[in-house]
Amino acid sequence: STDLYEKIQEIINDRQNLSQEIQNDKQQIEQFENEIQKLKETLSNEKEQHFKNIDTLKHEYEERINQLQKSTDDEINQLKFCLTKIQQDYDESTTNVIQLKDTIESQRQEHFEQIASLNREKQNEFDTNIQQLQEDNKHLKAQLEVLEKLKDSSVQSLQDEHRKSIEILTTQFDDTYKERLS
Repeated sequence: STDLYEKIQEIINDRQNLSQEIQNDKQQIEQFENEIQKLKETLSNEKEQHFKNIDTLKHEYEERINQLQKSTDDEINQLKFCLTKIQQDYDESTTNVIQLKDTIESQRQEHFEQIASLNREKQNEFDTNIQQLQEDNKHLKAQLEVLEKLKDSSVQSLQDEHRKSIEILTTQFDDTYKERLS
């Protein structure tokens, strides 16, 4: 019976020990569970904070992307406007240059034609004037020849008259002188 008692006592002790161990294990498990719960809460809080940070960063990123996109779009639109304006100015300048070139070419052609016409007109006037001068010259030469002939004939006639007058005067003088002498 002592053996049995000892065995029972041993079993009871074992049971108490086991119960104590179980209790200790339970406490440890509970403690672990508490720590796990705290860790879970901490992790959950960190996860939540992390997601909040991610959301904030994502929001900031989207804002910046939108701002950059808007700024880029504005700059692109401004550049497009400037390029369009430059193209319009270039086209207008090209049109003006072509018109000016055409006008200058037209005026040059017109000027050339006017100069050619004026040259022909002046050449015709010159030829007409030369012809008129040549005709006038022929006429003057003819008149000069007539005048020379008239002059020669007049001089001859005057000389003849002068001689006759001298002869008459000489004769009269001689007669008058002879009369006075006699």
